[in-house]
Amino acid sequence: MPSNITRPGEPVYVTANVTDDREVAVVQLFYRIDGECWNTTMVYNETSCLWATVIPGQLGNTSVEFFIYGRDSVGNEAASSVYSYNVKRLIIGDLDGDGDVDLYDAVTLLTHYGQKDP
Repeated sequence: MPSNITRPGEPVYVTANVTDDREVAVVQLFYRIDGECWNTTMVYNETSCLWATVIPGQLGNTSVEFFIYGRDSVGNEAASSVYSYNVKRLIIGDLDGDGDVDLYDAVTLLTHYGQKDP
């Protein structure tokens, strides 16, 4: 599950432990953002033994719902519960995304004032 401080534009990494007595044929992540549905095939990570994918970063004040679907080599299927998270809306001046405009934001701004991308 994502943390409770998912910021605008920040991708959310999703992992799942999907196992079966037979070979797992496919694991997919289905997600919905503002009524529009998307899906992506998850990739098995040999090191962690988990299936993984990414939900792309979203705009602030966005609600994301998702679930994981799996199917084995003989067609048995299963789906997880539906999970959700909200992308935090940043207030103007909150450069570090902590929900407060404070000294840290001012120091960051002063440190990088006038800087240009290389």
